[in-house]
Amino acid sequence: MSFWADTAKLAETGASGRQLPIGPKSTGRMVGALSFESGAMQLKAVVRGADVPAINKSGIRLAELPATTVAGVSVAGAGPAFQKAWPQLQKFVGQLGQSQQFDSFVNAAQQQFGIKVPDDVATLLGTDLTLAVDERGLAESMQGGVSDSSGAPTLPQVGLRSTTDVSKAKALLPKLDEMLAASGAPIKLGKATGSDSMSIATTQAYADELVKGGSLGSGETFKAAVPESDKAQFGLFVDFDKIEKLYPPSLPAQSRANLTPLRAIGLAGSTTADGGTFTMRVLVN
Repeated sequence: MSFWADTAKLAETGASGRQLPIGPKSTGRMVGALSFESGAMQLKAVVRGADVPAINKSGIRLAELPATTVAGVSVAGAGPAFQKAWPQLQKFVGQLGQSQQFDSFVNAAQQQFGIKVPDDVATLLGTDLTLAVDERGLAESMQGGVSDSSGAPTLPQVGLRSTTDVSKAKALLPKLDEMLAASGAPIKLGKATGSDSMSIATTQAYADELVKGGSLGSGETFKAAVPESDKAQFGLFVDFDKIEKLYPPSLPAQSRANLTPLRAIGLAGSTTADGGTFTMRVLVN
């Protein structure tokens, strides 16, 4: 199946019959194709004439996550894009009527903890940002298990890794600890730095593993779901085979039967001067 759409006119066909009063207006055209093959469904689309955030760096590092990754998302150029979008974000918050609360939070971060926005946030996001959830400990954390004799709950292995200025990141990490402690959160984040990257995770062991890099990209499932991830500017991967054991017993039999054949989903794409391209693949067993 192939399709074409004028996205601006399509946005006007909603229940209100007009553009949303908040946020950017839809522009451009989209053309794409949906195809099926043995073991997979693929949706590929191209957008032209659209005002989209420009990403000036290619090559996400989704493939460098551990092989035990359940889900991951990666964006190239995240830090610079955040700095560029900061004025628009402030304007958007103002349209929502939340400027006072937002400004208070930003001022508190700078005055109490020395965290500068947007510069320090851009350092945290880096020139590429990858978020990940690991299979290990996920089932135990969802079932309310404890991790040691102290009775502390088992934490899911969740973390972020960014390619960034390591010297700036090292100066920023203690400030994040102070902010977390002041919030009363009952966890201590694991942190690690490498030659060109930093990681923050729910455990120190996982932070060390993230910054070291893993072999997710060598797996057949990942390669089939996210082809040519090294050329993409943004990407997503979810391994449904690793999630199956987490489906609750109360899940209806029919729903379980529909979900069980799913193997994985992957998304990869890139932006251009006036639009972008993306490919989504759904794998089945």
